[in-house]
Amino acid sequence: MNRRRVSRGSAFSLWLVGMAVCLGGCGGGDYSTPEATFETAKAAGRAKDWKTMYDCYTPESLDTMAGMLALAGSFGGEKTAAVLEQHGVDKAGPGAMAAAMQAGKAPHDVGKDLVKNVGDKSQFIADMQNAMEQTRGTEAGQFAEDAKLEGLTIDGDSATARMVFEGKSMPLKFKNIGGDWKLEFILPTLGESPDA
Repeated sequence: MNRRRVSRGSAFSLWLVGMAVCLGGCGGGDYSTPEATFETAKAAGRAKDWKTMYDCYTPESLDTMAGMLALAGSFGGEKTAAVLEQHGVDKAGPGAMAAAMQAGKAPHDVGKDLVKNVGDKSQFIADMQNAMEQTRGTEAGQFAEDAKLEGLTIDGDSATARMVFEGKSMPLKFKNIGGDWKLEFILPTLGESPDA
């Protein structure tokens, strides 16, 4: 396993693009098992429907991801600013971020505070992803056809597995919520990048 030093923000961006590239979308499918959720995501990914992709995540995961994107967008350009305004998110700005961190608050918690009034976090995340892709001129929707779920272990209402794609591997977690298996966001570890 190769490990490189990367910042938490860069690790999150890599993770987000990796998940978007490999999973893509998850709307209107079968969530009866972790495997079914994964296969639904692969099939829907071809449609690049980011809103339904993020509907696959637990509410707690959406809070964290939306918050991190709100922070990133606070330092972005016009397109991300427009999305923040559309969804009623105040820009944090460097001063507010620095003050919160000096008070001992983790960046992802600062972000969660920014999005606490966002009603549809899946749509907010989808809109932010689209805005960031347009700003950076990148295409995050190139779907990895060879993505596979390996090493699935189910323990009650929780499950873990690895997603293997294009010679890389990343951990996945699932949580059973009311009979539907939802993906859990795994906050990137500072200083580590996905397995290569």
